Amino acid sequence: MNNTVRPIFFLAIIFFTNISLSSIFIDERDIEVSRLILDLKKCDEKYNSFASYPVPISRIYSILLNSLESKGNCSEIENELLNYLNFLYIENNQSIEYSSKLDNFYLKSSHESRINDANISYTIRNYNDFFSYKMKASVTEDDTYLDGSYISFYTNFNTIVSFEKRNKWWSPSDNISLILSNQAPALTNVSLSNNMPFKIPFLSFLGNADLDIFVGKLDDDRHVKNAKIMGMRLGFQPKNNVSWSLFRTAQFGGEGRSESLETLINLLIGRDNRGQSGINIENEPGNQLAGGDFRFFINKGKYPYEIFGQLLGEDEAGYLPSRYIYLFGGNLYLDNFKLTAEFADTMSWSGNKNYTYNHFIYKSGYRYENMPLGASIDADSETMIFSLERSLSNNSNLRVTSYFGEINMNSNDKNVWSDEDFDFIFIKTAFIKSFKQNIELEFNLNFSERKYDFLNDERFSFGFTIRKYLNF
Repeated sequence: MNNTVRPIFFLAIIFFTNISLSSIFIDERDIEVSRLILDLKKCDEKYNSFASYPVPISRIYSILLNSLESKGNCSEIENELLNYLNFLYIENNQSIEYSSKLDNFYLKSSHESRINDANISYTIRNYNDFFSYKMKASVTEDDTYLDGSYISFYTNFNTIVSFEKRNKWWSPSDNISLILSNQAPALTNVSLSNNMPFKIPFLSFLGNADLDIFVGKLDDDRHVKNAKIMGMRLGFQPKNNVSWSLFRTAQFGGEGRSESLETLINLLIGRDNRGQSGINIENEPGNQLAGGDFRFFINKGKYPYEIFGQLLGEDEAGYLPSRYIYLFGGNLYLDNFKLTAEFADTMSWSGNKNYTYNHFIYKSGYRYENMPLGASIDADSETMIFSLERSLSNNSNLRVTSYFGEINMNSNDKNVWSDEDFDFIFIKTAFIKSFKQNIELEFNLNFSERKYDFLNDERFSFGFTIRKYLNF
């Protein structure tokens, strides 16, 4: 089957079965997928990059199917994307890989959800008419992890129910997320999401909508054992070049804390502050974070660009978030280049020290296995980020990301990176090369410098990942 016929054949299967690929997910940002979608976006604005992961692969396929049927001007790039997706998610249902150890101080981006220790892993994925699964087992010297695994069921109501142990990334930025990121190990959770975008009755002017709801369990090595976490993200796209979302997460329950229906209702409606509606320290439902983000793409002139931002509140006032932290930035797309500049600050606008990501009941904070669930820099910190991505010839990519800033400005012992304030520089370089023999190599060269009052810690580290894709 030649390269032109093959993608159309797969699309025909999708069209007539309607749900065959409904719940196969892109679990994290893939650089090649992002590059091809950007090329398509320059060609036709209906193609959009994503501000949250995981993403059902059917979102991409449905647009491609309609476009190929209409025989538009983007067919060459569309076929390239189809061939890549078919290779990565359909033709090769198994893979085996080895990854070397990451340095202890390593700030992860949206495409980096791997575990930190050196490991060898095996992945198998499959799908049928109503469910899909991905099982990934990673073995280190000391333990076995199932991070990245899920089983998903598709219903006829445009709904996907997933039982999963994988990270969620909710941010318009590729490099940092204030609410949910890849920095911590993957949570075990149950998730409910829509397969295809939908319209909300009486709010159709807001555009296509996407919903993701989950409930999960936090680790037991924390101040309140057996605590739970829930979250909801509602995203909108009123125009092809504009997207925005609202989101909320909440820690609740656990040893000695209520998990009643009343508690959950109070969490859902935002009634969780002491001194309001009979809420006191004994029955306070939990610790909530809420906010929103946006991304605006401008495709005018020779070089497209986009701006984005995210705002997160630690508390509630008048049914709206307060005590904000924020990030903002932009991407510039040159010929075969993507340049990014952004700034993030996790010091609360209220001026309260050591307030962000912390709580007087859930004293272990907004963290999982002693890693941030939100911003990789953790609380009361700031960073400026610059990154460059370059598509090279011969199926290879180069990515350089640099972080500059200050972590734990108030020397809080809750910060995961240090109980002391320090300035830092972190630069990571990745070169990714794919081979026709279904082998992918990634080489990493990283540099970090941490400046304490009486100590400078400078380190170079080298790492690599080798992945072999396998056919059934």
